Amino acid sequence: MRSRRLFLAGAALIIAVNAVILAGAVWNRSAEEARMTLTQRELPPGWNHGLEQERSAISLQLAWRVMSHEVGEAPPHPHYSREVDWLDLPRLRALGFDLPDAAPARSDEARRRRIDGDRGAWLVLELDGAAHAAAVEAARRHMERAQAQVDVATDATRAEFAHRAKAAREALDAEREERSRLFVIDAGTDPAALRARYPQRDLYLILGGRIGVTVQTWAAGEPLNPPRYRAHVTALDVESLHVPARFHDALATAGNRDAARYRLDVAWGRRHEPWLIAAQRGSPSAGDSN
Repeated sequence: MRSRRLFLAGAALIIAVNAVILAGAVWNRSAEEARMTLTQRELPPGWNHGLEQERSAISLQLAWRVMSHEVGEAPPHPHYSREVDWLDLPRLRALGFDLPDAAPARSDEARRRRIDGDRGAWLVLELDGAAHAAAVEAARRHMERAQAQVDVATDATRAEFAHRAKAAREALDAEREERSRLFVIDAGTDPAALRARYPQRDLYLILGGRIGVTVQTWAAGEPLNPPRYRAHVTALDVESLHVPARFHDALATAGNRDAARYRLDVAWGRRHEPWLIAAQRGSPSAGDSN
């Protein structure tokens, strides 16, 4: 009798948990906060895609980047740089960071440790907008500088500069055709205020995430005096998308990362959680890349 009661209690608990999960999903989908058409650039196939198919479950990870305002002579930021150079001290304080006016020196390890950490924030992500155009332009300028070095190189250095120019051309092609076009461009504490500032729901996505702050004491191999604060987007609250079985055929080529081409219509609901509405196999149209 005791085991029967335990069994019934366990079954009731499972049913209750599933009911809560289902109710949350229904409420989330009762209104669309945003809807975007993403491709394999923003939702690339994972290396374990084949194994997931055997389990009749596919989950795609959202590929996102962070807009940068810093443009110099160095190559563009790495593929998925998460550094936020547009959050200055007043904005970091507005996000809840308790930071002194002057960043602690390298020798002040105790104060630096108190600063290190992250906080929750609402993030604005832009799809194929000004941030991506700027990334393409930065890659183009880097390629032109690399090619200019080849043109004036001596016989002794031409091969090395030619190699760099080739890498720069490949990086530009990747920026235009392969890399994610989804960029974090703003942050705040109120999602409604951010939505009012960015009303286009097919261009701007608002998601919860985490922002961290560290103290930078070195730059370009030299001590940085005075030190400065550096912010990073450390994570999004939801970074994966479940693909229901009825859409698996559209991702049939995803086992080969180089051959995978698809378009996914994705909505985010009241809880800023995504679900897949439609999927189409094939190459994006010309308007999907710069």
